This record gives sequence, structure tokens and C-alpha cells, in this order.
Amino acid sequence: SKMEQYNLEGLPLLCDAPVPKLLTVDEFEEETLQSGTVVVDTREPGAFASSHIPSSLNIWLDGLSFFPGWILEYDQRILLIMERQEDIKTAKAYLWRLGFDSIMGYLCSGMKEWRNRGKPVERLGVLSPTTLKEMLDCDEITLVDVREEIEWEEGHVEGSKNIYVGYLKGKANQLLREKPIATMCEWGGRGGLAASILKKMGFHNVYNVLGGMRAWRELQYSVKSE
Repeated sequence: SKMEQYNLEGLPLLCDAPVPKLLTVDEFEEETLQSGTVVVDTREPGAFASSHIPSSLNIWLDGLSFFPGWILEYDQRILLIMERQEDIKTAKAYLWRLGFDSIMGYLCSGMKEWRNRGKPVERLGVLSPTTLKEMLDCDEITLVDVREEIEWEEGHVEGSKNIYVGYLKGKANQLLREKPIATMCEWGGRGGLAASILKKMGFHNVYNVLGGMRAWRELQYSVKSE
């Protein structure tokens, strides 16, 4: 819908867009306190799970070419966590192409220095397909498959609930907060994003299934088709 608006009315000039700044830990933390700010962590889901800034969203670097349009608001101030400093060029290009111009800065020393300075961090639970299967067999967890509907129909874990990651924020009220929730996609990227969305919304007992359906099939576990 935003692209339609830009096509009809014209694009804002990128020369007026703020150039992402290389921020120190203290500068980055100060920016996070500004109203309307969102932290986007572009690291791989396993790295994000081990430690991340509270309330940050995990959109891996290549995912920035598509998923911000589903997840972010156009009036938000964006702060980035990068795996490598040179990744900012790719991240900026992806976000600008989607119309997200308000990239305020990125953390120059990454999560390592943030942790070393004693700044607040959170962890995200992860599951292997084997552990997930054991928990499903005992009805100990809700499995949310966050792939597109056509992917789910072609093959999914029996008993899983299909909510596409782009719709998850609006449909999260369908999920019980009292029961652990696992998010699952094809390999773990969308699952990590989905889990970070739920964490940001106050769901505490959330897990991402690393390896996703790809690993589930590799182990020759049962797959159901519609």
C-alpha cells in the first residue's frame, strides 16, 4: 500500500533522508529511548537467540529486502544491529528501496561491546526438531508455522497452527500466553523474526525451531499435506 502511494504521489528525496550514523554504545542506548524507535537486529537467528537488546526485532540481513514492509511502520526511527560494519551498505539499500528512510544509526561495536558494558540483554529460546517432536508428543507446546499458506499446505508438522509471519502481530491474540510457543519456518529466519515479534508483544515462553522444516524432513519425521 505504501508503494502504491509513492507511485501515485512521488517519492521523498533520498538526499533529505538521514545518513545512518556509526554510534557508540552510549549513543545507541540514548537513541533507543527516543519515542517511535525500533531496534532491528540483522544477525542470523542463532546469534540473535544467544543475546540481543530487549524488544528488538530479528530481521536477518537478506530478509531486510522484503520483511520490513510487513513488520515496521513507516514513521518509526530505525536503529540497526549489524554482524559486520560493512553490512550497513546492504541494509541501507534494502530499507531505502522499501521506503524506510529514517535509519538513525547502527551500533559500531556490535553486541559484544554492548554486553561488555553491562547493558541489558535478553535471550530467545531455541529448539531442535528432535526436542520439538518430544514436546509435541507430550502436548507441552503450541507450534506456530509462520510460512506462507501454500508452503504449509505442501507439508507441515501435524498439529501446527499456520499464521504467516506478516500477519502474526495482528493474530497473536489467538495464541495462549500460558503455554510455551514454538515458531517454525523453512530454516529458521522467519521463525526468528516471528519469535522476536511475540517477545516484543510480551509473550515470554517463546522458542524458535532452528533448522525448521528443512531439518524436520532431514530427520524423516512425519509431514502432513493438505
